[in-house]
Amino acid sequence: MYSMISMWGRSERQMRMYNIERQRQMVSDMDRLANLVISLREQMSHSAAPETVDVGKQAAEIEKMAHKVGQGMKK
Repeated sequence: MYSMISMWGRSERQMRMYNIERQRQMVSDMDRLANLVISLREQMSHSAAPETVDVGKQAAEIEKMAHKVGQGMKK
């Protein structure tokens, strides 16, 4: 019986550590997403005709990061 309680406590600690690490990763991903959006916004506002290749790449990366953040929120 004691071993089951000990296993539960270890499992609970592991889940807590997993959740803390997942939160850190989510914050990091959201910061990166925000920086990408700010960068794209600045590029669009400073240039009369921004290069479509760069804009397309940045937009794709933003979409990818937004999807990753959204999937992380669902867990």
